[in-house]
Amino acid sequence: EMQQQKAQLVKQREDYVKKVTVLRHELEQLRLQKQELVADGSTDRDLANILRENDKLQDEIQGKMKAIHNVIEMLSSIIKDGCTLSDLEASLGSHNIPNSPATQSNFQDADDKTKCQSPESNKSAIEKYCYVHYDTGLHWCWLCDEFPETAKDFLLHLQDKKHRTMAKENDVDNTP
Repeated sequence: EMQQQKAQLVKQREDYVKKVTVLRHELEQLRLQKQELVADGSTDRDLANILRENDKLQDEIQGKMKAIHNVIEMLSSIIKDGCTLSDLEASLGSHNIPNSPATQSNFQDADDKTKCQSPESNKSAIEKYCYVHYDTGLHWCWLCDEFPETAKDFLLHLQDKKHRTMAKENDVDNTP
């Protein structure tokens, strides 16, 4: 059953990698279209609206890509096979999508970024830690000469009316 679940997670991750590849291609198409429109140099009002819409679509695609990257990282951390996004794209044959020279450079940039990071640094960034803090129980209010048992009790004591009146009587600044 565990292997079946792992196989399902691997399949899900592959689907997300395919989606990212398609989105990356669409993003590159939008960038190329924007460059072509700007190169024409016309100052038409419609052109401004088209460029604004193009930017909006690019931002939307980048947001989707970021979300999918997070999902892929999460699935990879669950699967624990050490594959990076570039490894997955290469194994799925991302070369099937028609690439322009600019798109190829984007893939190369992404590969360079993932190769720079060692697998150990990726694992340490993915691992989450749950810190448990030890309360020594040594809390002392010097003004009231009391020893609350826990830090929470100490903080509650500091907000207590008895403590505040003691601070006012002794003209002590009670601000942290």
